[in-house]
Amino acid sequence: MHRAENIARRRLSVCHLPEPPEIIGTCRTVFGAVRASEGRDRLSGQKAQHKKGCKGSQKERHIDASLVARREYIGQTNILLKYGTDLLCSFRSEIFAMLVRNLLLKPAFVFSLILGLGLMPPSPAEAAGDDVVVFAAASTTDVVTEAASAFEKKTGFTVTPSFAASGTLARQIGEGAPANIFISANIQWVDYLDSKGLLESGSRLVIASNQLVLVAPKGDEVPDPFKFAQLPNLVDGRRLAIGNPAHVPAGSYAKSAFQSLGIWTHLQSNFVLLPNVRAVLALVERGEVPYGVVYETDARLSKDVKIAERFPKESYPVIAYGMAMVKGNASHAAKLFYDYLKSEEGQAIFHKYGFSGSQP
Repeated sequence: MHRAENIARRRLSVCHLPEPPEIIGTCRTVFGAVRASEGRDRLSGQKAQHKKGCKGSQKERHIDASLVARREYIGQTNILLKYGTDLLCSFRSEIFAMLVRNLLLKPAFVFSLILGLGLMPPSPAEAAGDDVVVFAAASTTDVVTEAASAFEKKTGFTVTPSFAASGTLARQIGEGAPANIFISANIQWVDYLDSKGLLESGSRLVIASNQLVLVAPKGDEVPDPFKFAQLPNLVDGRRLAIGNPAHVPAGSYAKSAFQSLGIWTHLQSNFVLLPNVRAVLALVERGEVPYGVVYETDARLSKDVKIAERFPKESYPVIAYGMAMVKGNASHAAKLFYDYLKSEEGQAIFHKYGFSGSQP
């Protein structure tokens, strides 16, 4: 355990930062969890072969204890907290994956850790007024990223987007995450926050819409014409990738579509449930599954997949993307970006990536 403390102290010293006992204690806890899970007596000096698909075949398994030196997205949820992420370390390889699964995917843990270290301000409204924190559905990554860049050049205000499953982000906001604007791929999660009184009155609207498609790796053969009734036989014991219906709107829509088509129960043993729609797309792109369910906008962005078939529109609820401002965090800059996304220029970016227009 001394190695963990020494690493932390060296990193903190380089950054000219104090050595809060909470940080050193966190390192101890993390190293203890890793050692227990791996069944090792010592971590120091050990080497390990990375799993297939990881970049860099030989790297030392370790934890970079720069708890306050780097700003990164955290695991699959990509929770970029403008005012808190500097305290979170950059994990590597399998240790990173293990910690994310067991620790960081729990919102309460993340925010209690941030608050425990005393690094999160009371609210974004009390921080710099020229920063806009946007929590947005993973399927809007390209749109929001481009819109943020254009807005920054136009106004000089900084936009910091964080992309993940809509349900994950909604729960983060419910836990007190400092978001100014929320964009969800499912109105259900806007309703969820609204019911808790966490949205600015009159700010919620439908910003865009989408369609659901079944995709396959580009080089694979797909029946023509394609019939969904044949899908259980086409999968033939292999995996079919969808977002987790519990918190991924694309997964919820997929479940509704398969149920409507009468094949949900026939496919249940084949599903691999993923944390967001981009993870589904990536799995199909790599050819690790023969089929996956994504939005048409995601399919159009990839050169490595093809649309096997579009789901009948009547088989799933209308895919409406909701947007709203978080109550108490509607700064001047946030209002400007909110209006920009609704504007003709902002809507042109949505259309560029295949989304349909907004609704009042």
